[in-house]
Amino acid sequence: MNSVTEKLILTMLEIDPSITEEQKSRVLAILRGDEARATPELRPLLSRRQVAELLNKTPQAIDFYVRKGLLEKVTFGNSSRASGITEASVRALLGGETTTSRRPTATPPKKRLSDFDNAP
Repeated sequence: MNSVTEKLILTMLEIDPSITEEQKSRVLAILRGDEARATPELRPLLSRRQVAELLNKTPQAIDFYVRKGLLEKVTFGNSSRASGITEASVRALLGGETTTSRRPTATPPKKRLSDFDNAP
């Protein structure tokens, strides 16, 4: 890329107050050909059924774990069907750690998977 073009783009990015620092760095990464840095990191998602098979539980038990804050569910838009469970929350549950629920709650007691063996 021509150095004048790069300077113009840099100046425009600095002038525009609506552009965040993260957006600026992503644009600059694209301009410099660093596509890996330009792409935001995606969190791997698992389906409810996949998580149930991994934990040897029913899909209803997975819903229970989500409601209790043991697993993190991510939804897309307003659709409850377009959703997934984060792989990190499954790993944390298997490792005995807890994850935070999206609902604000008082400090919950530490829970372990074994506490919910009698889940539906």
